[in-house]
Amino acid sequence: MRFRFRLESILKLRELQEEEAQKKLLRIKQEREAIERELELLRKERNEAIRKRNESIEKGEIGSIEIWRVYILGLENKIDKTMVKLQRKLAEEEKAREEFLERRKEKESLLKLKEKKKLEFLKELDTQERKIIDEVAERKHWWK
Repeated sequence: MRFRFRLESILKLRELQEEEAQKKLLRIKQEREAIERELELLRKERNEAIRKRNESIEKGEIGSIEIWRVYILGLENKIDKTMVKLQRKLAEEEKAREEFLERRKEKESLLKLKEKKKLEFLKELDTQERKIIDEVAERKHWWK
C-alpha cells in the first residue's frame, strides 16, 4: 500500500502558478532596475549640462547659455517622465510581489495538507501492521 495525495494535480498547478508569478516578479524587477539606471544617467547628464552652462556663463558665451538652458529643460522633462514611469513600475512590482506571495501561500497550505495526510496514512498503516502482528502472535499462542 502506498500513499497517494488526492490533490496532487492541484498542488502541481499551484507550484506552476507560483513559478509563473515569480518569473513575472523578476521580469518587472529587472524592468524597474533598468528605469532606475536610465534615471541615474539622465541626472548625471543634466548635472554635466548644468556644469557646462555655468562655464558658458563664466566665459560670457551668451549664445550657448540659451542652448544649454533649453537642453537642461529637455533633460528635466525626460527626468520627470522617467520618474512617472518608475512610480508606475514600482506599483506594478508591488502588485506582482503580492500575487507571488499569495501563490506561495496557496502552495504552502496544500503542502501542509499533504504532509498531514501522509502522517495520517502512515499512522493508519502502522495501526494495521500492529493488528496483523497481534493476530499472528495470538494465533501462535493458541496453536502451542
